[in-house]
Amino acid sequence: MKKITLIIMMVLLLAGCSPKIVTTDDAIKDATIDKTEYATDDVQMGGKIPYDERVILIGCHGNKLPYYGLEGDELVGPGIEFTKLIFDELGYDYEFVVMPWSRLLSSMENGEIDVLLDTILTEDRQNYLDYSEFPYLIQIDKFYALKTSDIPYDGSFGSIKGYKVGVVHDFSYGKLIDDAMDDGEFNFEETSNYEDNIDKLRNGRVDLIITNTLAAGGYITDDEIVSLEPYISMNYSFVTFSKANELARLRDEYDKVYEALVRSGTIAEMLEVYNLSEIGDSIEEYVR
Repeated sequence: MKKITLIIMMVLLLAGCSPKIVTTDDAIKDATIDKTEYATDDVQMGGKIPYDERVILIGCHGNKLPYYGLEGDELVGPGIEFTKLIFDELGYDYEFVVMPWSRLLSSMENGEIDVLLDTILTEDRQNYLDYSEFPYLIQIDKFYALKTSDIPYDGSFGSIKGYKVGVVHDFSYGKLIDDAMDDGEFNFEETSNYEDNIDKLRNGRVDLIITNTLAAGGYITDDEIVSLEPYISMNYSFVTFSKANELARLRDEYDKVYEALVRSGTIAEMLEVYNLSEIGDSIEEYVR
């Protein structure tokens, strides 16, 4: 019966049935007001509204098309589709909130939003986030440089020691890169988002940037910027749940449906449509 339900949900998704997506600065304020519509008087008097009696806010950022990203005002991609599928199967009301990464992290820490897609595991974040058991995405981080540059990168941080590297503030690039930055193995300069980081590279304000291949595909649309080989590191990212909102049970419910979708081949089929079979294979290998 559940398999039939999941198939029906997929048909609805492909037909374009989408929840509200909020992208303005008033997103959290508006959605917080909406939450009270789902609460009983007794619960409202208690202060904290259970997640199954209100709108669950799901945060995401940036553009990692074709996996997920904004096309106009619509969030698209298989990473969005199977997230909808899971929360529809669980029967909860939800909205997507699109904001800058630093704002998303602080909003998760203080409980203004509930769920965050595509989160690298770090020790600090575990203090305020509950991580899903299984990965949302596997991503490959690389150095990118102008095509006209002649940077002698050989796979070691030492080979780019004299160059300035652009990174995004509050991002984790996985333990290897994060530790190298903390230890001063290369010079880096922070910016607030992917677009500004790429603009700095184009304008010569940094010599290199670090980004993952999906984000590069979403933001770099010409051949003036190229990736350097070999890649730096490969990392899994996860879906996370705000500890401030006591969502460990929701995390467990999410994991159960997600695992079923992976084991049934549904996730792999959705990714194959977008020519992302390698990611699907990696997720299946992790789950099995």
